[in-house]
Amino acid sequence: MIRLFLIVLVFFVSLALAAGTAQVTRWQNLVIHHTEITQQLDDLTRVEVLNARGRVLATMTQTMTRAKVKDWTGDGVPELELYGYTGGAHCCTILAVLERTKTGVHNLFTFDAGNFGNLEPVQLDSDAKLELVGTSDVLAYFAGGYAYSPEVGVVFDWNGSKYELASKRFPRVLLKKAQESWRSYSSNKKTDYGYRYLLEYLANMTEAGQGAKTLKQILNDARVLESHKILVREDTKKLGKELSRIPCSLWQEMKKPYRFDDPLQNKC
Repeated sequence: MIRLFLIVLVFFVSLALAAGTAQVTRWQNLVIHHTEITQQLDDLTRVEVLNARGRVLATMTQTMTRAKVKDWTGDGVPELELYGYTGGAHCCTILAVLERTKTGVHNLFTFDAGNFGNLEPVQLDSDAKLELVGTSDVLAYFAGGYAYSPEVGVVFDWNGSKYELASKRFPRVLLKKAQESWRSYSSNKKTDYGYRYLLEYLANMTEAGQGAKTLKQILNDARVLESHKILVREDTKKLGKELSRIPCSLWQEMKKPYRFDDPLQNKC
């Protein structure tokens, strides 16, 4: 009997040690628990958002997590930013932003940042809501290894009920990135990085609404290596297919309580 008691005691003590000690912060009248979880293979961290009664409203469990209070909309009322990274080589990262409601919290948006995507709130027009400006990783590994992955600029705008892809409404963001990519191509076209920057240029011009015009310019430009022109002809259709996935990277998680545990949970 004593032996059984000791076994049970050790079991529950090990559970308590595995769960770790929660660091507690506050977001208005809600409580944020940040806990380290020790496991045999990989240690994890968990962020939990709880109301005054201890009810869990949202969780995120990843190799690395972060909770940060930040004004994402520009109205002076801070939202809660949850950031999670799975660990491993580059991938995967997820960003979720919660806003307070009378009954709890609402998922303003969730962004599958993948390998290197990012978003920041920026004011690009005259409306009240800030736009979300950043980078998409839909072309990760498109031109070979990770180091040759083209970066595509993205802009998401508030449509009255949710954020939606709006890059073509703010072409200057994409055109600026395209110009930077062209300069990089001009400096690196004879290196292993050359084709990456050419694709990056074409992708950003395409998202700015100038894809057909830019493709024609590339194929007729004497400054573009002939070997790269051949590759562009071969990759144009595939490039368009990959770019069509950008809207799928941002969505609203609807099921409550919110569980942001899988960066690839969005099916589009």
